[in-house]
Amino acid sequence: MSRVRIPVELHRALGDYFERVWNCSFALQGEPCAASEIFHRNGFLPFIVELASRKSQRIFNRPIDAQIRPHENALLGKTVVLPEKTELPVVLLLVWAAEQMFKPVPAQAIELYPIYAYHWTPTSMRTQGAWRLPDV
Repeated sequence: MSRVRIPVELHRALGDYFERVWNCSFALQGEPCAASEIFHRNGFLPFIVELASRKSQRIFNRPIDAQIRPHENALLGKTVVLPEKTELPVVLLLVWAAEQMFKPVPAQAIELYPIYAYHWTPTSMRTQGAWRLPDV
């Protein structure tokens, strides 16, 4: 049996998952944000990939195959490039990481500012913020 592969843009798939399965919306300091922008490679996706990669290292003894680089116009100052063909275990790790990060509640808005502020807070002061990075 041959497998049919349908190309899907990962940021759109993650956005659709949160919008359709969780029925969630996103806001940054009260301003609505499109889910496809939140999961874009210049949005929160680099942070999600970092968390998923740590989990992958712990479980599979190897990080996710991704390139995270500085990017001056990105929301968190980083961009991420994932392989063109992302394997299912990686997609599942990314979904897990996004759920850990955003803590979705069905049909509720997710305020992104605490996560945004955490990312830009110096490491030594992160324990004082309202949001904390989930343990892996």
